Amino acid sequence: MIIDFVMHLSLYILGKSMRHILRQRLNEAVEGKALGNFGYCINVLEVEVDDIGLGEIDEDTGAAIFHLKYTAILFMPFFGEVLDGVVKVVDAVRKDI
Repeated sequence: MIIDFVMHLSLYILGKSMRHILRQRLNEAVEGKALGNFGYCINVLEVEVDDIGLGEIDEDTGAAIFHLKYTAILFMPFFGEVLDGVVKVVDAVRKDI
């Protein structure tokens, strides 16, 4: 599935390594997160580099805006679906039960 994503970058980041930074920031923004109607993003497979383009300038903030298209492995369980799992880590324990 191809998903669209809008990314804002500060102007000091623009340069030769901009495409690498865009990919890195995209991974940080979507991997391991719930993406609304798409489900849970497991891994970003491919970013369509040719479609990154030149970007636009936000008139209010001065940041560069890029419209990215990427392909990802998504996990979306059905409503009411029961999944088997193993608890590996518990972060907090409630004492008021």
